[in-house]
Amino acid sequence: MDKIIEAIKACSIIIQNHLSHSGINELHGEHETSNSSGDIQKKLDVISNDLMIDALSKTEECSVKMTLSF
Repeated sequence: MDKIIEAIKACSIIIQNHLSHSGINELHGEHETSNSSGDIQKKLDVISNDLMIDALSKTEECSVKMTLSF
């Protein structure tokens, strides 16, 4: 459980850094894709989701199942 909490903590810091520099890095606005319910995704939401999935997957204590729908 400690590995999962540490992964969330470290990932949260990375996400916060992305938020702090989002204007400079042009991360505001919509992403090219929509989610499964048809909502347009925001760039920062997609980045945050990908970072968190990656961080939790690396703990090997958390199972992440991804479903792609087109």
